[in-house]
Parts: sequence; structure tokens; C-alpha cells
Amino acid sequence: MTEPAVHPDYRQGIVRIVRVSDDDDKVIEKVIGTGFYLSGRYIITCAHVVKETLHIDTATEFTSVEVAEGRDIYVQFNCIERNADPLATRVVPYSWRLHDEDLVLLKLQVSPPPGVSPSPITPTITSYYDHPFKVFGYPNEDGHWAQGKLSGENDRQWIEMYGEDEQCIRIQPGYSGSPVWDVTLSTIVGMTVATLVEEDSELYDNPESKIGYMIPYRRLLPLIQEIEVQLLLDLLKPHQKAVEDHLQEAYGIYHPISEDPPSALADKLRAAMKAKKLPHLMACLLLPEAQAPETLNQSLRQWFSDRGYDIEQYKFQADQDYKAHSPEDHEDKQPHLLFWVQDQGALYNVQALLIKDAESYNPRKSLGCDRLLAPGQFDEALPYEKLEELLIACLQECSVRGVPANQKLIVELLLPIKLLNKAVEHWQAESAGEDDFLCLPESIGFRTQVVIRAADRLRASQDRKRRDYWYAEWKNYQKLKEKRAENCLSSGDDLPPQQLMARLNTIQQVGLYLTEPPTEMAPKTSWTGVLFSSVAPIAALWPRQKPKNIDCSQECCELLSHPLCELPFQIHCCRSQAHGTDTEDHLGHHLSLMWENPHMIPPKVAQRDPEPDPALTPTIDHPSEV
Repeated sequence: MTEPAVHPDYRQGIVRIVRVSDDDDKVIEKVIGTGFYLSGRYIITCAHVVKETLHIDTATEFTSVEVAEGRDIYVQFNCIERNADPLATRVVPYSWRLHDEDLVLLKLQVSPPPGVSPSPITPTITSYYDHPFKVFGYPNEDGHWAQGKLSGENDRQWIEMYGEDEQCIRIQPGYSGSPVWDVTLSTIVGMTVATLVEEDSELYDNPESKIGYMIPYRRLLPLIQEIEVQLLLDLLKPHQKAVEDHLQEAYGIYHPISEDPPSALADKLRAAMKAKKLPHLMACLLLPEAQAPETLNQSLRQWFSDRGYDIEQYKFQADQDYKAHSPEDHEDKQPHLLFWVQDQGALYNVQALLIKDAESYNPRKSLGCDRLLAPGQFDEALPYEKLEELLIACLQECSVRGVPANQKLIVELLLPIKLLNKAVEHWQAESAGEDDFLCLPESIGFRTQVVIRAADRLRASQDRKRRDYWYAEWKNYQKLKEKRAENCLSSGDDLPPQQLMARLNTIQQVGLYLTEPPTEMAPKTSWTGVLFSSVAPIAALWPRQKPKNIDCSQECCELLSHPLCELPFQIHCCRSQAHGTDTEDHLGHHLSLMWENPHMIPPKVAQRDPEPDPALTPTIDHPSEV
């Protein structure tokens, strides 16, 4: 059979997995299966191939890793002469049947021999249906090609492979662990894992059916990512004591929320990988303050180079992140991102402003702010569906400007009325491809403090008197901010608007809250009308929907037991705790917080009106219209 046309490196990384004699000569007794080399000293194959090699019962699928851990499994590279001595590998324990899949990583005990190349595998997130495939494996000691077409998934999310004509060799034992070449995509798209068992062959017209199964790329991805973790462990472990404290500090920068950081180095690296922060974490070790040994510096620089990462860009970002988190530089600074969405009918215009320090921001003089350039990369008028993408671009630009998207940043979304009850805090904090199999999407509400604002308060048609009441209410807030929020916000549940306004029309009340979802959000509805009335509430908290499995009233009371000034951060913590939970089990999935600071407005709005006169600014007895 003529060898199919595939990438020249396809066979350079393939290994035959062999069983050897127990004596010192290690004579090859039988070829058991196949594997393929990807990077460093690491080879991917099937867990059942390892079990068979070690005479472990393969009938029991969920065998513990202890039966294989520490035992030598021997391989020979396809590109090396057949009479070469087999090379010993060992199972990477963490990888054994990762995510209950028939997978395992083998680590060579010595460096790969000259001439070996990594198997050419690239991310694929498309359908493979009806794509021609080629695969080289070891149904016998010489190895053979099989070919055919890929089909759909079975219930185990394996892709069916079938032979296309009678002349083709069928997928059979020995092909397990072999890389599957997709002719259409010109890359390896998965790994052969099984063949149709004999007793099932009656389901097909041909009793010698040529049906096999492939674990697709997206199911291999956790193992591929684990190789990155193992490679970094190989680099870092000899220097772990020297960089341990700095690595712990760096981990805190990129994972400042939720439970205590993991103590094990490998778990830190896996968490950073999951959060797509692995190069950021490694860049921190290249900063001068890390005082990493020169040998580690050189190894890490090579690691960046091998992956095509811009090392200087990552170092610059790491330096900025450190400065943003250093107590002397950042402890008293409060950054804000103003994302101003203006209604244009079916479309929206957006302006974005970065304020690095709220205390130094002067909107009337346009001081202390940076106009972000990201909106200029999009159309002037956008549909709602594009707003999330634009916000991601703005957050990325903030990071470049030295303000990372973390729990310190307050993202203020100034929205038209019709968007105020949207779950905007669920917008993803960064783009994520479908191949990110391990990653739970991280929302902006998980990463940052998100509050919504009523863009209608910024309209030129808003009368001056109403603006003055807004400033007056903020003055009241400054006096009350250390008090418990429950004492400063009025409950709007089951209250007519006039009574609610009467409660707010006092110097002790600066906002309102609901424990039941509002029926609608429109300017003239009874509850929403209060938000835009002359009482100008500073804060408003409500659930967009009521989870079935919790008591909203009790959860809201817990949130409101904290000081009023901490409410945005407490809402952020609640949203973070909801990350990864069912939507019916946590209130954090559904909370909206309106937080109206009249001093956090765009310069063009501040410069449009004269500065309020403190002597004329009222403090109580607001007009009572809705």
C-alpha cells in the first residue's frame, strides 16, 4: 500500500508501545499499541494500552493509577531504527484517565533521540463529519496505514471512523493511541481509542466491519494542557524554594478571589492554565524583584520563545500588574471604567473612559482620565450583541494601560433604561474559543466590581434642579456610607411609589432595594419611576429573577448587613461565589446593583452644566412627583 500524503512530521513522533522481557536485556516480546510524542519528554496514548502492556486486566475500565504508577512502560520511536533499544517511560499520575477518558501521559526517562519531531496537532473546533482520515498504527510489529472517513459522535463523545473500501485495513487492536490525520484540515484531530467489538458487528451488513473510534481534539485538550503544566514543573522544581514566595504573590495577583490558593505548585499552574494566565504567571518570575536564578531565567525565556509569546509584552504587563497591586502605589487608588452606552434606536453608540484614581478625577477639567481607543475599532453604531465584544476590548486596553481587570476595578455601565435589567455582569471578561475545554467562562462580574448606571440621568434634557438633588443625595451618602446598608436603603417591596418616595425623601435614606424581581423596567412604571424621580437615589439593588432553591429575602439581608460603602464589593463577592454553581442555587447569578455617583460622569456631561452651588444644593424635602 502506498504511504498516504500527510505532514512529513506525522510519523516522526509516533511510537510503538511494547512489552519487554523481565530480564536486564529487555527483549521486545510483543507490540501492544501506539502513542505519539508532543513535547518535552511527553507521549500520549490510551490508558488501556498501558494496562495491557503491564498485564493488568483490561476488562475493568476504571482501574486506579496505583497499579501503573512507578512502573516502566517501554516505547520505540517509529523514525528510529528497529534494532534500537526500547526507551523507558512512566505514567504521569495526574493524567491517568483524566476526566474519566481513556487517556494517559507517559514521560520518557531520558531525552527523546535525535530525529524525533512533535506530532503536528493544532486546535480544531469544527465538525469532522465525512472528512477523510489516515492513521498509522501497530496492529503488528511492522505497522500499517488505515484510512477511511470520519462520522459523528457516539454517546461517549467519540468520533466514529469507518473504512471506505474493501482494500483498506480496518481499525483493530494495536491502533489504539495512534494519531488520526484529517486530510481535509491537514492536521491531527484526535487519537484512535477503540474498534467495534465483535459481538456488535451484527449491527452492520459486513461482519468484518471497519468501524473504529477516535477521541477528538477537544477531549484530548486537558491532557495537552497538562503537558504544559508538567513542562513548567520540570523547569521550576529545581528552583522552587528560590521563587516560591514570589510565585505565591504572583498567583494572588491573577487569582485574588474565592478560596485559599492551592499549596501545591502543580495545582497553581493548573489553575493559571484554566484561567489563561500561565504566561502572565511565568512573566512575573522574569521581573527583577523575583530574583530568579539565571538558569531559570534562561529556561523561561526559551519557554516563551518556543511558544511564540512576546516576552517583552508579557513582562511589561506583569510589571504593570505588580505596580497596580503594590500597597504603596495602589492601596489608596480606586480605578473605574466608564462604559457609556447611548441609545440610537435599534443601535447603540459607546464611549469608554478609564479613570485610574477616582480621587484625582476632575471631569470639568478633563483631568485624571484616559479616553479609550477601543470603541474606534468598531462601527460607530453597534447592535446590542456587539456591546459585549467591545467591553472585552476596553478591558484589554485597560490592562495595557496598567489597570488589570480584577476585583479592584469598578466597571460602571451607563445604560439606557431598556437595558437596565439585562444580565450585563454575565458578559465574558475575555474571548474564549470552543476548544477551551477546561475553562469555565469568566464573566466581568466574576473578575471586577460591576455596577449599572442610568444613562438617562446624563441627558441634557434633565433639569438643573434635579441634578442638584442628585449631588445633595451624594452628600448624604458620604455621611452615611459607614453605616449598615439596611439602615440607609428603603425596601421597595409592596410599597406604592408615593410612600417609597416619602421614605427616600429623608436625610437618612439614599436608595432602595427589592427582594422580589421587578415586573418590568420602564420609565413610567411605579418602581422604576422612583429611580428617575427627583429623589435621585444613589443605590438600588434588585434580583432580576428569583432562584428556586434559596430564600432571596434572607440572602439580601445578609448583603445589606455590611457597610453601605462596601455594597459594590459585597455584590462582587456574591457573584464570584456563584461562579460555577447552578442558576437556581445562588442569588449571585441574578443581582443588579445601580450605583449613581454624580462625580463619576464623562467630561462632556460635566462641562455642559455649571458647577452646582453648594449653598443652593438642597439636602432634604425633595419634590414628590414620580
